[in-house]
Amino acid sequence: MIASLLAWSLGPAHAAMPFQGVPRDAAVVRGIVRERTAHPGPYPSTTYVIDVEEAFVGHAPETISIRLPGAVIDGIRMQVDLVPVWHPGDDVVATWLADRTPPPWAQFTVVGEQLEPVREGAPDTVAALEEELVAHR
Repeated sequence: MIASLLAWSLGPAHAAMPFQGVPRDAAVVRGIVRERTAHPGPYPSTTYVIDVEEAFVGHAPETISIRLPGAVIDGIRMQVDLVPVWHPGDDVVATWLADRTPPPWAQFTVVGEQLEPVREGAPDTVAALEEELVAHR
């Protein structure tokens, strides 16, 4: 739990160039959110199940599960800055690690071909993301 909280707290420091800090064993994928499950507690979080449609880098199974900080519990939204809140059916770009918590700052919602949330110095489109991933791998 402490390692996960530490990883979450490091997010804004890496927000300007998100994919330079992504671990080499990470998979960066595009997919559709199938379901989400909120987890209450002192550090609310949400687990998202994503059907992978495309892998930009790395390898991931057809379906992945990612747990991110923030949740909607009993109608109250607890959100971490720059961490998206996804809904079933959302088109997303997700950074996935098989054995540990992914960096929350490397997760995006796709709107058209634009990436949200917008971060200074970060790619703002799917095409720019693909270029940056190639440049840093």
